[in-house]
Amino acid sequence: KAKALIGPWVHKYPHFAWPKPRADFPAEAIAWWNKWLRGEDNGIDRLPQARAYILDAIRPALRRDSDPGFWVAKDSWSPPKMQCFYV
Repeated sequence: KAKALIGPWVHKYPHFAWPKPRADFPAEAIAWWNKWLRGEDNGIDRLPQARAYILDAIRPALRRDSDPGFWVAKDSWSPPKMQCFYV
């Protein structure tokens, strides 16, 4: 099974990357490995398939300590609904 965790971070691991909020990536990775390599029923496979941090309006800056926003989740991925407009 594939899972997605999408946050506002720079290209680093989300447990020490900036801007905040951070995610506990080591704990999730260990739980995932324990589920699939050791057979533990720890619930990691029942998390939503896609979780994403939606940013509120932010001011441009060279570096921000945290970004305002909120988390959303989808139990299963579905293709986005799109429309193309041409001039």
